[in-house]
Amino acid sequence: DVKLLEHIDELPFANTPLHIVASAGHIPFAIEVMGLKPSFALELNPDGFSPIHLALQNRHIELVQRLLQFDGDLACVEGRERLTPLHYVVATSDHHLDLLEEFLLVCLDSIADVTVQDETALHIALKYDKLETFKVFCGMAWKKFI
Repeated sequence: DVKLLEHIDELPFANTPLHIVASAGHIPFAIEVMGLKPSFALELNPDGFSPIHLALQNRHIELVQRLLQFDGDLACVEGRERLTPLHYVVATSDHHLDLLEEFLLVCLDSIADVTVQDETALHIALKYDKLETFKVFCGMAWKKFI
């Protein structure tokens, strides 16, 4: 079906081809799908996750970086419980501290995004005693106001 991608795009909460390849970490195919159907990157699957959320959860860091290069606004996509990829990076910053600065560079305004529990990424960092994460936030905030 030549309109298969359009049909998938019309479905609410579907596992799109981009969700599948993001979970698997297949970079070339993910970039190809993004080029063909960029809207798939904003879709949530039945579990409430976007492709960048899935890539983060499966620790496909290079794929996350490539998705951000393609569209920096993906750092701000709200998933289940209004968690953005930035919230996830902060909560798991022991594994993703290198990504935190990159997320803040492409979407600094996402610092103000709140979860359904009314928590910002900074709240999450302090809640989980992520001192190094807090230092990165302070450094980025300092750079913004200089």
